[in-house]
Amino acid sequence: MKSLLALCSLSALLCAAPVTAQYVGPNSAATHINQLSGLSSHDQFVTLQGHITRRASKDLYAFTDGSGNIYLDIDDKHWAWPLGSPVDAKTRLEIQGKYIGKAFGFSKVKVIGMRVLN
Repeated sequence: MKSLLALCSLSALLCAAPVTAQYVGPNSAATHINQLSGLSSHDQFVTLQGHITRRASKDLYAFTDGSGNIYLDIDDKHWAWPLGSPVDAKTRLEIQGKYIGKAFGFSKVKVIGMRVLN
């Protein structure tokens, strides 16, 4: 019984201990498209800023930041704009995603999140 009481007291003490958390995720600094070919690994997190220039297929869009061009794989769920504003070739976007590298002859980024900058 004493060991059960000691165990409960220790559990309560550990649960009440302050927790300190720190951000340990990827760097959010923007990457230029012309730097992507030098990345050492596929599925690396990147942040891009630029414009969608055209729709290539259902979920595939051409994107440019002025330094180069790449395709974005954007699922329908990412088109739910909280601002309700349409996106055209003049809309500046920030794209966060995973760089896939050369697949089927072209490089692309799998979009995880995006937001309107202007």
